[in-house]
Amino acid sequence: MKNDLQLPAGQRKKLLLLQGQMFRLGVIEAKQTLAANLHAEALVKSAVSHLVDGGTEAARQLFTLDALLDGRLGMFLPVLASSAGFLSRRHLLKPAAIIAALGATGYLGWRIVTQRQNKVREQSSDEFSGEQGQPSWRK
Repeated sequence: MKNDLQLPAGQRKKLLLLQGQMFRLGVIEAKQTLAANLHAEALVKSAVSHLVDGGTEAARQLFTLDALLDGRLGMFLPVLASSAGFLSRRHLLKPAAIIAALGATGYLGWRIVTQRQNKVREQSSDEFSGEQGQPSWRK
């Protein structure tokens, strides 16, 4: 810092020692973060996250009518093959399949619930379609 040179020597020394401690703490924290990210669970989370993100984007681009007519199916297959190869090498295929099955089940459950809620909303809006807010059966 610019004002460090104006400080007395004792205070500069204390400041440098504190800066050194902060640097060492940063190095220790970085090592711990790196060690935590190299565990199998963190690798599975990272792989699944990568697969889901890449898969949804590829599926979004692939499953449009224009994409199917243009024949862009080939762009999805290399991603699928490399992902399956990575998971099988790391013996993570079974946990990934379980996570994918749970995710698909959760998504389907969410879709069913939202469709039911939409039907209920449509029915309730049809009942109260009167001009004064009265149900149509009261007119």
